[in-house]
Amino acid sequence: MRYYYPAIFSPKGSGLEGYTLEFPDIPGCLTMGDDINECTWMAQDALGLMLEDYEVYPEPSNILDIDLSKYDCPEGSFVSYVCFDKEEYDAAKNKNADEVKTAG
Repeated sequence: MRYYYPAIFSPKGSGLEGYTLEFPDIPGCLTMGDDINECTWMAQDALGLMLEDYEVYPEPSNILDIDLSKYDCPEGSFVSYVCFDKEEYDAAKNKNADEVKTAG
């Protein structure tokens, strides 16, 4: 099953390259990356880790309802959907768990 959550991408600022990212629908779900692609990849993993704590996933907001003025966002911030593929995440997590069990 795939879930699409709106995410706020913000430039790091202060001369730093890359982006920070937060999910308004998932409090505390934050990540960052050196560029948009890395930030999106990291966001998928962060979503998986945070959603493990939910029995029922939060309903994603409509991207058009995200008002950046309500957040402390620097100039150049934008909102985009990030896809979380539950089956892919679980398969990767199980593969990593099997590798740890068989290591050494």
